[in-house]
Amino acid sequence: MTILTPHQKAALQFGSHISLTANAGSGKTFVLSRRYIEIVLKEGISLRNIAAITFTDKAASELYKKIALQIEERLSKVEDKTVEKKLENMRRQLVSANISTIHSFCIDILREYPVEAGLDANFSPIDEELSTELIELSVEETIKAAVQSSDDGESLRYLVRFFSSKNTLARELISLIKNRKNVLKLAGALYSADATKVAEFFKEKFEELVPKILLDQEDKILNTIFIVNDAVLKVKPDNAIALDIVRLIKNIEAAATNNKKLLIYEEIKNLISTQKGTLKKIGYTQKVYEDYIDEINFIEKFFENINYIELPDNSGEVELELAR
Repeated sequence: MTILTPHQKAALQFGSHISLTANAGSGKTFVLSRRYIEIVLKEGISLRNIAAITFTDKAASELYKKIALQIEERLSKVEDKTVEKKLENMRRQLVSANISTIHSFCIDILREYPVEAGLDANFSPIDEELSTELIELSVEETIKAAVQSSDDGESLRYLVRFFSSKNTLARELISLIKNRKNVLKLAGALYSADATKVAEFFKEKFEELVPKILLDQEDKILNTIFIVNDAVLKVKPDNAIALDIVRLIKNIEAAATNNKKLLIYEEIKNLISTQKGTLKKIGYTQKVYEDYIDEINFIEKFFENINYIELPDNSGEVELELAR
């Protein structure tokens, strides 16, 4: 017989509502199954009138299994005929007990009361895979209808050009639908403003988030670039790339704004990286590569992240067009 902790014993007192939090593996399912059985035995409630709701099908299956095992364990030891009868009745009813995910529980209610819910009694619930497929088909049909529409055709063609392809536009629309709660919130809070205000918001957010996202590691990246670059200069003091890097590191330290720093980092990246994003060996790190592999990997990862942040000369125009 499992010995219960004081907290587990308290959780079995079903005379009042409780909220229980516990770590994984601490026996939540075991206690819940015991609580379930105690309610039935002591209150004489039908299993049909108890709902045990879980988050996943796996958790529901585990709870069902634990309840069934505890019923069998108690039946093997019970001496009281009244309790034995209750347990046997419980075992019979367990097949139709409400032990399920919230999704399944709600479907069962809708199947039982389709008229009250305003549904066709033969409705079929959809899973996430089918839901995604229906959204994709809807977006595809909407784009197709817009292309053929005299009113929407030009706007649609503009969006396709803006996103570079119809498939990319479709992916963005699907993403918006899946995040519609946040999208609708933004629509009310931000996109109800005029394009100039929205563009200003983009700029402010960019300037606020770039330091948090990218430049948190500024001291480390500058130090790492310096270490690798210094090693190159020790092997070849007149290395043109390395000498340029010395100048650019000083420029970063003197830069007044994050935007200026980003432009200098971009310049460093173009000087020391190949088109594939790896640091150049020929003409730069070839003689020191093996000794500084960890530092080089860190620099490559940093510049890979920089690829996601672009600050073109016409950024103001771009922000305004994106806002429109």
